[in-house]
Amino acid sequence: MSIIRTAVIVWISFEKVVTGAGTPPGLPAGETDGPPGAAAIARAIDDGRPDLAACYQRALIRDDSLVHGKVTVRAAIAASGRVDSVNVVGPAAFRAMQPCLDTAISKWDFPAAPAPYAAEFPLVLRGNQ
Repeated sequence: MSIIRTAVIVWISFEKVVTGAGTPPGLPAGETDGPPGAAAIARAIDDGRPDLAACYQRALIRDDSLVHGKVTVRAAIAASGRVDSVNVVGPAAFRAMQPCLDTAISKWDFPAAPAPYAAEFPLVLRGNQ
């Protein structure tokens, strides 16, 4: 009898990391035309949740010991909202998900901004047993 494990992403939250923020030249002091708000970034991440689950499902099929884990995903985002790069930090076994996550997250549409920025979020992963 074969056991089929399914992916359940238990929790996704994020902590936005912003680079290059501040008051751009030409704007009065105190006014910013900075990076998108947390809610807009959260929507982009939430819209990509099925992609994340698919990557985890593929990883579980290859290695059924990946039942519990946590990785941190950091995406560098161009001013256009296009993803420039993805980095995954976590246990070595879960970092094997990097190519799938790169491909999936690179297709996401993040909000445009006047300057590049980064979004970082942890993925807490749990496979059904």
